[in-house]
Amino acid sequence: MEPEGIKNLLSQVDLFNDLDDGELSVLAEHFSIVRHKQGETIFSEGAQVQVFSIILDGSVNIMLPQDSGNVHRISAINLATFGPGEYFGEYSVLDMRGASASAVAGEDCELLQISAFNLFHVFNQHCNIARSFYQKLVLTLIDRLREQNRELDMFTIG
Repeated sequence: MEPEGIKNLLSQVDLFNDLDDGELSVLAEHFSIVRHKQGETIFSEGAQVQVFSIILDGSVNIMLPQDSGNVHRISAINLATFGPGEYFGEYSVLDMRGASASAVAGEDCELLQISAFNLFHVFNQHCNIARSFYQKLVLTLIDRLREQNRELDMFTIG
């Protein structure tokens, strides 16, 4: 897909909808489209994730697999399911540590991806893009934590 098409897709993602046309064009130059089949592992728990992904179509399950390295769980645990417009991979891209969970295509999916290297290159060259990205990312992470807190609250008594 041409950068102009990617720019239009990025403009529809909440994370980037505050950016102007020029800023979206800068970002679009560094994104590519990747497809995964249902059930395909996109990355595994503990892996060094080098890409930030935005879901264009389909869904992705973020999960703790039954077996991962020296960890054995009773069963796999689905932590979240993300759909179009949502994103994943940000933890490892930002802190450069191994993935805290696995990402598996819940159904055939199409992803917009940017490498960590290219993302940070853009941030170093364009402070407004970095500021906007981090601001929106923090708000998304807070929303996710609040939702998890509500879910955990179901297990309290009284």
